[in-house]
Amino acid sequence: MDSLYRLIQSSTGFAQVVRPGDRVLIKPNFNSGDPPPNSTDLPFLVALIRLFRDHGASSVIVGEGSRHPPISTRFELRRSGMVGACHASGARVSVFGETGWIPIRTRGTDLRWVETARPLLECDRLILACCLKTHSLTRVSISLKHTGGGIRPRHRARMHFGGDLEGKVAEITSAFEPDLVVVDGRSCYARGGPCYGFVRDAPGS
Repeated sequence: MDSLYRLIQSSTGFAQVVRPGDRVLIKPNFNSGDPPPNSTDLPFLVALIRLFRDHGASSVIVGEGSRHPPISTRFELRRSGMVGACHASGARVSVFGETGWIPIRTRGTDLRWVETARPLLECDRLILACCLKTHSLTRVSISLKHTGGGIRPRHRARMHFGGDLEGKVAEITSAFEPDLVVVDGRSCYARGGPCYGFVRDAPGS
């Protein structure tokens, strides 16, 4: 937790990303319940939760939507251990879609609007906790595709089919303004992804 604190403090500083009383939503990467780098490292997530609580957040919510149905997000989050880890750290878990969807406009021309999970729009601070991955369908992933997990599944399907995935990723991303993006690069997919791939570990990790 100390190294993560120093990283955030030296880059933006906690005063820039959280105010006392803020409702903070952390969006991790649990495309499934499989271990890192497919999913967010639990100690990394717990450290983020505790740091934001220590710096004045009135509540911390961890919200996610896993792969397209029939995959059950709640089942995958429990399988990964994320639900238990969040509750033990004082964070609430939100399964995207269970509290409804809200239409929002993007700044795009293809996906001009999408429906997004309500908690993403009702928080005071949005934090993206990303895994480092390649993607088999596009040259980019990391935080650029991260908010796709907060989009209603039928809109995610529109993003993946019909070509120009990279352009559609950019359009969806344009609808969100995260306050902080943290990428865990200690273990990553160097080929393949986002669910399966060739794993490489950073030196010293």
